[in-house]
Amino acid sequence: MRLSLLDGFRGFFLIMMMSTHFGRTFGAELRHLSHHRFGFVEDAQGFVFLSGLVVALVYGKILLRHSEWQMTRSLLKRVGTIYIWHVMLIVAIFGLAYFSGGPDGNVGSFAGIGQKGWQDFFLSITLVSGPAYIDILPMYVIFLGLTPAFLILLNRGHGTLLACIVIGCWLFAQTYILNIELNYLSQVSGIEEDGGQGFGLIFNRFAWQLLFFAGALFGMALAKGDLDLSILGTHMGKTVFYACLTAIVIFAIMKIYPRFGHDNQELVAMDRWNLSALRLLNFIVVLYILTYLCSAAGRENSSGFVRVVSEFLIRIFNWKPFVFLGQHSLQVYAFHVLVIYVALALLPDPGRLDIVGRNLLFLVAIASLYIPAFWNHTLKAKRLLAQERGA
Repeated sequence: MRLSLLDGFRGFFLIMMMSTHFGRTFGAELRHLSHHRFGFVEDAQGFVFLSGLVVALVYGKILLRHSEWQMTRSLLKRVGTIYIWHVMLIVAIFGLAYFSGGPDGNVGSFAGIGQKGWQDFFLSITLVSGPAYIDILPMYVIFLGLTPAFLILLNRGHGTLLACIVIGCWLFAQTYILNIELNYLSQVSGIEEDGGQGFGLIFNRFAWQLLFFAGALFGMALAKGDLDLSILGTHMGKTVFYACLTAIVIFAIMKIYPRFGHDNQELVAMDRWNLSALRLLNFIVVLYILTYLCSAAGRENSSGFVRVVSEFLIRIFNWKPFVFLGQHSLQVYAFHVLVIYVALALLPDPGRLDIVGRNLLFLVAIASLYIPAFWNHTLKAKRLLAQERGA
């Protein structure tokens, strides 16, 4: 699959994240026009997986063509960039909170800022916790910080060891020990009583690292040219594809069925925070289906219908507006969080908006994602021109 296709998927995920987050916050009915109603796979899962894949693909090539040190230096520089964006976003959110009602205001209460806001600010910039919707950036700082060691060990042939560590961390998350201890710390420290964020992010990093490093495994294979998808064209590959289609129907029924509701958190196997077993299985099933379909166009033994679907998917996710957003994913992600908090500051009572107003605002918010993308594109173009002139 070409890098543009991966960027297209990331751009699509960014739009759907804005749709979910902004739509849920302001009650926009248009947010229901999404795949979330028919399964337990979320855009954040795909975004984290693809980010791991792209990171390993890009920096894995630096490792293979140059040296371990150059790859490590380049990746740590990227970690610093993401951390700076994280801190800037935290400063902006806390600034909006204190200029629009303080901890008890609309922004402050939504962000989880307590009366001792300095505590929440400190926990946020040290990646321990953070305001709502910011989870991916502090996760990335940690995951990317570990990626140099992951790629070096993988390149040296220690893939089995890495797989054991990654799966072991995910299994540890399923014990809920970390959740229990973080909740205990939040209680004994008094942060919860203060109305603060408490310890820990929404997503358990011990669980979600599985998606990132699984993506990195595929990315490194792509960088080496070792990723062989020929098995998808075999009888076994086709059988697994139809089995996955059956599983998708079952997951859709589970999602729609009233007993499970919109998002049944009482069923431990469906816990999204810890990426529990059924959610992980649903993700793997969707990943296999998309990989099978996106690679079907180049297989001679694919049926006519499958080829048509494959070409349609490739055209959709190679659509330039999707690809453009995906190429500037860091800036777009940070901006989508900022837009929500700015809207909360400007609209202290969003419930007063009528159906037209909240859905129009929803569409404007999605369209605004192209602002940081164009800004970053222009900035890169100016830097490139300056380098060419300097040369």
